[in-house]
Amino acid sequence: MSAPGGAPSPGPRSGSMGPNNPLPTPTQQQPMSSAPPAAGGTPTTTTSSPAVMSQQNLNQIVIDYLAKKGYNRTEMMLRMESASQEIDGRPLPPVGDDSRTRFRPAFDMIRAWVENNLDIYKPELRRILWPLFVYSYLSLVSTLAPTEARQFFDANKDLFLPDHSEDIRTLGPVTLPEHLKSNSVAKIYRENKYRITLSNPAFSNLMQYLESKGKEGGSLISALLSSYCTIITKERSSDERFSFAAMLARANDIDGGPPLEDEGIPGHHPGSAYTGDNPTMAGTLPRLKLGRLPLEPDLENDVRAELEEADSKEPPQPGRPSLVQHFEQMIKKEDDLESPSRADIPYPASLARDVAMEVQKVKENRDRFKVEGRTGGVGPAISVCMFTFHNTYDGINCLDFSGDNMLVAAGMQDSYIRVWSVDGLPIQPTYPELEDKDLKPSNSRRLYGHSGPVFAVAFAPSVASPDDAEVKTNTRWLLSSSGDKTIRLWSLDLWQCMVVYKGHDQPVWDLAWGPYGHYFVSGGHDKTARLWVTDRIRQQRIFAGHDQDVDCVCFHPNSAYIFTGSSDRTVRMWAITTGKRSSYVHWAHWQYHCTCM
Repeated sequence: MSAPGGAPSPGPRSGSMGPNNPLPTPTQQQPMSSAPPAAGGTPTTTTSSPAVMSQQNLNQIVIDYLAKKGYNRTEMMLRMESASQEIDGRPLPPVGDDSRTRFRPAFDMIRAWVENNLDIYKPELRRILWPLFVYSYLSLVSTLAPTEARQFFDANKDLFLPDHSEDIRTLGPVTLPEHLKSNSVAKIYRENKYRITLSNPAFSNLMQYLESKGKEGGSLISALLSSYCTIITKERSSDERFSFAAMLARANDIDGGPPLEDEGIPGHHPGSAYTGDNPTMAGTLPRLKLGRLPLEPDLENDVRAELEEADSKEPPQPGRPSLVQHFEQMIKKEDDLESPSRADIPYPASLARDVAMEVQKVKENRDRFKVEGRTGGVGPAISVCMFTFHNTYDGINCLDFSGDNMLVAAGMQDSYIRVWSVDGLPIQPTYPELEDKDLKPSNSRRLYGHSGPVFAVAFAPSVASPDDAEVKTNTRWLLSSSGDKTIRLWSLDLWQCMVVYKGHDQPVWDLAWGPYGHYFVSGGHDKTARLWVTDRIRQQRIFAGHDQDVDCVCFHPNSAYIFTGSSDRTVRMWAITTGKRSSYVHWAHWQYHCTCM
């Protein structure tokens, strides 16, 4: 899609304008050691030479034999000798008998220095503490110092619970060298280097301090960083994340934000735990209500009555459930999922249209095509309807099909919306008496009102209804967002704009209806997503936290959460009841352009 002169659009834009901004290109990289595996891949196991692997296997055979015969002292000596090598044959950092007690003081020293550093460097320097904690602990375990290892682990694990709760839980039982070979997380850390990206000033600051404190523990920290980490330094000008503004923003960010996308071990994504501000909740996962949103009692009773009447008129075929039985199965609550309540997410009172839509959904769900496993995954042939839009000249920015598959809407670069009938027949007016008598029937309509390119269109939820249905469930509403910073709600009965929603102060890239209508969410160039209600002209929630444009948005099927994808390479999950972030997905190496649930 393209943009008119001077107007930003979701097409190719500058680094600060939208989803297709170029990736930061570093101008200088100074790895502290050899580079790790390519970003985004899976953790790789270092291939050892046959000689090293053969020696390790021989050592293990001898250890097993000595343990079987009861030669405990000889077994212990051989274990300590074998522990001086990594699984892949790399020598461990030099750790003598007196060095085992130096890990904790050395870590405490570097931690205190980081916390007392300048605020502008503190956020990025904190990122070296996690790998130092992990590799110090694994080094103590590998050198048969279980007491020191456990004391060190228990004293410092609480520092990392908010962001590394899964890794801490998995590493907790590791107490013996044998565990290092069987524990999945320990193997990942020992067989791969941990990558850290620092700005040049922060890196120089770190190295000068370690050199000055060599005898107090600086040499031990340097050995761990050299053996197990790859530190890549970047100039501030080559990466906007290390500008003064960005670093000051991170220093003042009480939430902390997600780790950098190029940090850690490629392919190993431990995720996050509690993301709120309450320190007593650190390390606990948020309670997510992912179950189905229950129907209103009155709506449920009305739907059940309609289905019973339909079953009496047309009994199910032998071997197939009735509509009521299928409905009961659909609304059955999952035992392992907690559901939101109607009190949490208020909706207007149900209408006859809502009853008809739920009834039609039950019928379609029961009568859908089924792909049986015994057929090898090959089910009934599926009809595919394909359309081509000719002579668009890069003028179409977005498309959406209505839920009843009767209409398709296109958002145009020229600031208008065009709606076609899918079957090619003229669009019939809902109120003929209000139509212009001179207007000829046509299979398309144009909607004018926006003053900028239309970047997103979305039909309100609807389902197809039989021609003889008393209550029609066809599409009646259409939303659109534009480069003019507004969102418009269009009536497809009157073909007029009914409401203009204003709140974003930059172009609005995307929007999405909630699964039950009434609510909708938008995301734009102002780095925020916003929750709206159709009968209010102001936003009800503002979801702020992304560092760049919010390019795509969607609802969870129970409408209790929304998901936002951004050019900052993160996807975030937000609770609409509180407006707070419930979770996030990070480590993407490209921008997110679409989300779906």
